Amino acid sequence: MESPEEALDFIQSKPSPLSVYLFSSDRKLRSLVRSKIRAGALVENDALIQAGLELTLGSRKSSG
Repeated sequence: MESPEEALDFIQSKPSPLSVYLFSSDRKLRSLVRSKIRAGALVENDALIQAGLELTLGSRKSSG
């Protein structure tokens, strides 16, 4: 992908993901992803936070 926008367009062209993990210190990019992507979970700068939570599995549209 050449740009974040191209990556977001690609993600939006697919069924809603169960989870999205975003690793970035760029506040504008994080805000852009939050506004464009709909997923069961959106986790920023962490990968283990979901492991410590006791949550039922949920989904968005056809994800999960």
